[in-house]
Amino acid sequence: MKVDVTKLEAILQEDKEFNREIRYFDGTVKLLMGDATYCLLIKDGRLVKLVDDLPANTTADTEFAGTDFQWSNLLAAVPVPFYQCIQTSCVREGMTMSNDVKSLAYLPAWNRLFRVMRLNDVKELTD
Repeated sequence: MKVDVTKLEAILQEDKEFNREIRYFDGTVKLLMGDATYCLLIKDGRLVKLVDDLPANTTADTEFAGTDFQWSNLLAAVPVPFYQCIQTSCVREGMTMSNDVKSLAYLPAWNRLFRVMRLNDVKELTD
């Protein structure tokens, strides 16, 4: 799944709820979205940059992964049952996320990230 990184980066940098939830995070967050890989670079609790076209084996502090089908369901305007939040999508639908302190402590931030993506339709239109 392709994402408009310029649009998403600008929206996240201005989103008060995302910034409140991420305020103590320092590190990288990788999104494996089908064949596409994205990385959020967060320094001192602020999104610095959203990078795309990375190799899938790029390391990150926190990682979320799924197929295009799974991401389409998670980011749907009205998600089908069990795709309304990332942890339920992992438990019930086979998506994966890092299972460590950084991932779990910031679940509200990650859920806000995906809600922002859903509400702002940041998916790129492709042929």
